[in-house]
Amino acid sequence: MEDVEVIDSESDTDDSEDQPPLTPLGEKLRAQLAKAQRELDQATARIEDIQAEQAELEKEKTELHQRALVSRTVVETLEPLYREQEEEALEKHASEWERLQEAGIQECCYKVLLESKYPLEALDIKGELEELGIPMNYANPLAVIHTSLKRIPERVRSFKQRRRDPVTEKTGTVRYYEAIREKKKVAAAVQPAGQ
Repeated sequence: MEDVEVIDSESDTDDSEDQPPLTPLGEKLRAQLAKAQRELDQATARIEDIQAEQAELEKEKTELHQRALVSRTVVETLEPLYREQEEEALEKHASEWERLQEAGIQECCYKVLLESKYPLEALDIKGELEELGIPMNYANPLAVIHTSLKRIPERVRSFKQRRRDPVTEKTGTVRYYEAIREKKKVAAAVQPAGQ
């Protein structure tokens, strides 16, 4: 950047006693000189501000490049491990469903209920089973699901609930099923009071 020579316009104007009075043109030139000096001072200050901002931005850019490099390394390291874990989980899940399929529709329905966070109706269970690739080659698959789940009341709770169909606006009763989850046994010694 070029060095700009700063002219001290005030020193020229403070010695007005020693100088002869200026003509109207001289007065006009003095005012223009003072204005130009102020603009030069402002421009110089702004250039210095911009240079400081540029230095800060360069520093931030360098830091961001370093963070991106670290993040890229983490991604490149973890991504294959994650994919491997995901594939293993999918294979385990698929083999578990193959084993359940051999056990029968009842066990498959029960497993769907165990994996669900909410009670499901037979239609939802059928959809889940089809999505998992379990063949539903029955004349009436919903009846098979209802019958299968009613045969295991110690593991499945069923209840009816009234519901309004959003399409037809009709109210009807729907049977829902939910798995009875085994309670974990906690080994705790009970001490009688006073001991």
